[in-house]
Amino acid sequence: RFEDAMPSDADEAWNQRWRHVYPVDVEVKEARTKGLSIPDLMSETERAKVSKSLVPSDKKDRLNEKSNGAVQSFKQASENPAVKTADLVALLTPEISTFLQIEQVEPGTKAAENALYWLSRTYYLNGLMLSKQRLPQTSGNYERQAWPEEELSYDTALAEFEKFLKDYPDSELAEDAAYHVAAINYHLTYRGHHRHQLEKAQQAYETFIQNYPKSDLAVRAGMNLLGLALEIARIDGKGFDQVVESGNQFISDHTDMGEYEEGRAKLIVAEALFDGPKDYEKCRKISKELMERFSNSNEIGIIGTIYRLYAYSNYYLMNYQEAIYGFSFVIDAFSSPEYNFNYRINEKLAAAHYWRGMSFQFEMMYEQAAKDFKFVINHFPDSVYTKSSRRENEFMESTLHFINERRNKYE
Repeated sequence: RFEDAMPSDADEAWNQRWRHVYPVDVEVKEARTKGLSIPDLMSETERAKVSKSLVPSDKKDRLNEKSNGAVQSFKQASENPAVKTADLVALLTPEISTFLQIEQVEPGTKAAENALYWLSRTYYLNGLMLSKQRLPQTSGNYERQAWPEEELSYDTALAEFEKFLKDYPDSELAEDAAYHVAAINYHLTYRGHHRHQLEKAQQAYETFIQNYPKSDLAVRAGMNLLGLALEIARIDGKGFDQVVESGNQFISDHTDMGEYEEGRAKLIVAEALFDGPKDYEKCRKISKELMERFSNSNEIGIIGTIYRLYAYSNYYLMNYQEAIYGFSFVIDAFSSPEYNFNYRINEKLAAAHYWRGMSFQFEMMYEQAAKDFKFVINHFPDSVYTKSSRRENEFMESTLHFINERRNKYE
């Protein structure tokens, strides 16, 4: 694991460089012969416990009843928008052995097909549940690394969905299984978020779109492809113009896509313009349009990113009052418990306070500026912005001292 090789005092620049390391994909059997420790997939362990002899033919109906009952309960629960992933996992996990037994005693049947699909789905949801539990705990870190059990759940789900597509390529569930393969590869970028895993996710989404161009999920797949292209451009330090071009073409080709998909695509274009050609005016224009569109939306993730881009664009355009407004919203949004899933949230909060402080400083609002700099110093002592905040705070204190002396003199 290259993540374990990162030195304890590594800075962000080093963290960016190590992601260029190209891991080699090795078959599990070959890896084990070389002495590498590779955990068994969760389904492999479960399959070893299940034997055809355990299920007499007269018990097949009972197995199917249990399987169908769990799936029906899952579908009913899924209709509730407030249902939690953990609740869905709890409905399916007890039936893992049931799914496996059906697969073994009725191979090639419709029942086995459904059992393999729901087995795959169960492991995927377990990985998703663990992701949601992990992100609030690791969102303040530079590392983008999954928990071992989370990673193993996704790896297991990936293997099972791939087995499903191989065994039942003409299934009515094949489209959904193929999208899950792409989505899992996307989730697995959290292994370390290096370029190799991003490319695997790209390939999976491209394969899905190629095989299911008319799918309702093709638009979401295309949007995720745009996001992956932006991540790779950031690692390479080039390719932003291509992301902008691809994004504008994607928006033009899908005029009937949903509001979230269109907004996310436009935001990716704006981020590419900001990171690459530094076209802050276009960024400001796009983000302002998106602010108005999503003003009453519950999509706090996309709203926070929109305001963040709006704030930075205005700062570099020297529109400091608008920058203050944007950074203030970002601070409120990022401080909300609803936003605790975001990657490196602490560093983004520190940055928002620091740059709002700089904006206050340019507007000669020195007391407000000092408060922001002190907030970074006191709440984010390990941030890359702490040293600069300490320097700016000293300057603010000397400035305020000078102003107060002059005021007292004239009074």
